[in-house]
Amino acid sequence: YEGFSRGFRDDPAEVVAFKHKYKRRSDPWYSPSLSLVDESFQLIPRKLASRRQKPIPIVMTALSLNCEGAPWSQYELTKELVRRNLIQPIVFSPVDGPLRSLYEEQGISVMVDRHPLWGVTNLTEYDAAIAAFSSKCLSWGAELVYANTLQSFYAVAAAHQARLPSVWNPRESEPWQTYFDYLPDGVIQKAYDCFAWPYRVVFVADATRDAYVALNTRHNFTVIRNGLDRTRIEQACMEWTKAEARASIGACDGEIVILLLGTVCSRKGQQDLVNALAVMSPELQDRIRCYIVGDRPGDYSVELHGLVKQLPASLRNRMHIVPETRQTTQYYRAADLFVCTSKLESYPRVVLEAMAYGLPIVTTPVFGIREQVREGVNALFYEPGDSRALAARLQGLMQDEPLRARMAAKSASVLALGTDFEEMVEAYGEIFAEAWLT
Repeated sequence: YEGFSRGFRDDPAEVVAFKHKYKRRSDPWYSPSLSLVDESFQLIPRKLASRRQKPIPIVMTALSLNCEGAPWSQYELTKELVRRNLIQPIVFSPVDGPLRSLYEEQGISVMVDRHPLWGVTNLTEYDAAIAAFSSKCLSWGAELVYANTLQSFYAVAAAHQARLPSVWNPRESEPWQTYFDYLPDGVIQKAYDCFAWPYRVVFVADATRDAYVALNTRHNFTVIRNGLDRTRIEQACMEWTKAEARASIGACDGEIVILLLGTVCSRKGQQDLVNALAVMSPELQDRIRCYIVGDRPGDYSVELHGLVKQLPASLRNRMHIVPETRQTTQYYRAADLFVCTSKLESYPRVVLEAMAYGLPIVTTPVFGIREQVREGVNALFYEPGDSRALAARLQGLMQDEPLRARMAAKSASVLALGTDFEEMVEAYGEIFAEAWLT
């Protein structure tokens, strides 16, 4: 029995070697109209595309132009599709930010304007707003519309009205039953209607797609997991040694550096880590240097700072809450442990980055995070809000350096098990080309 002779877990390195060897193999008998989601090979409607000679004019709507999760992933994808001459985009965002200059440095047009649904209070105003944005898309010469995140549903509606094909990329994991409750009466149903119109609704995790399956009335749901462009990380690792990185952030030799990186907010649950460290033994507390990177003004941030102030002075001095920054390399390079405390995540970039930097991970097992890491291989799980369980996981890793080293050594292989950047870009490029043909 394979399970008896080899155990019940594959070595990630072996699976990665298999994937590397056969990833370009094409089965001549496989029909691309059959789904590979599971063994049932269900039929999926497709418009197969041959290689195009000119890039597709496309409007790509962004949640914002801030350097954070979904907008940054969209930027990397857009930049690479442009480099391959697959799309000719105009990026629209209702919120300006530092990504604007990065887009423009790549020669990509950016339009920043008031949110199309700003001031909408009823169905009549909604219809007028959608018609106005639909006209804008046509005036920009769009032949395809891409909507990033659930909040960009208006772009799908506008594409539908303009008779343009669309691709929708929800990246959230909040319950669909209540997600659109912030909208006026009547408009809520309009948002749900949008799930039927795109050529593909592309989720970034199986778990999120499965949670939204009740809305898959047109069988147009699919999954493309996020792939990480590791070029920047590999370059950073050559520029920063671990010792240099630790010195730059004030971590001393012998300290165990714990890193939690992400926008400080209730959804990401950073208070779990503070509460967990508070219940550890004083001996372990004296070995900790903790960095919570991504502070943003708000009620949750005030509460987080308040919790830290309540800690004993000896531990409080080892806690560092760092404002949002694009300069995260030194924190990853300095870290010994990575922690993710999120209550809701689809497929967080920070977990991919932590694996790329070769870190052992303690995380909540919410939605797509289970698909990113391997419990007991490179990660340990705890349930959101259970700070004592988090303390126990951290304590176990802090006290067992060989275990910490083994888990760290597996992270790169586990990362390679997932979708890489090349595969992700190819998958989006294929879907855009197929959508354009419709």
